[in-house]
Amino acid sequence: MTLLRTNSGSRLPYVTLRSPRVARVAEPADRTPDARVADTLSFALRRAQTAVFADLHHALAEVSLRPIQFAALDLIGEQAGASQGQVSDALGIEKANFVAIITELEQRGLVERRKLASDARTYRLSLTTAGQALRDEAIRHQDRHESKLTAALGEQSRRDLLRILERLSKPL
Repeated sequence: MTLLRTNSGSRLPYVTLRSPRVARVAEPADRTPDARVADTLSFALRRAQTAVFADLHHALAEVSLRPIQFAALDLIGEQAGASQGQVSDALGIEKANFVAIITELEQRGLVERRKLASDARTYRLSLTTAGQALRDEAIRHQDRHESKLTAALGEQSRRDLLRILERLSKPL
């Protein structure tokens, strides 16, 4: 991982793809990328996502969770009894990929899967006592991460950004 200097002079983590073609195009850490690219929403959103997610990943690593595992634990904690399909849909994860996430959480003793009596293909999810305790601890770490973001943006800008991102999340 290299650091990318933005037009404002701040340095953000930037992961360069390993493709030789991309590696030749990548800017050195001490140079501002081409202005046309730097001023695109796609590029700016990706840089911001990389920086924010790196901090979230670091915060959750303290409780041995990846961000997607935390998201699953949090949603299952909020909606105990939801099916695997409902949780994977809510998180935007392909069902086949979600099975691996739940299997790992189940093996760690954090989540229980119960077959639905009326449909043996459907599993209902709930947190174990250990899962609830870890979720509570992870929420504290995630809250500290979120507080850093709010401090950097200010509360009003945070609310504005959430509204804007929600609009961008809709199909174009």
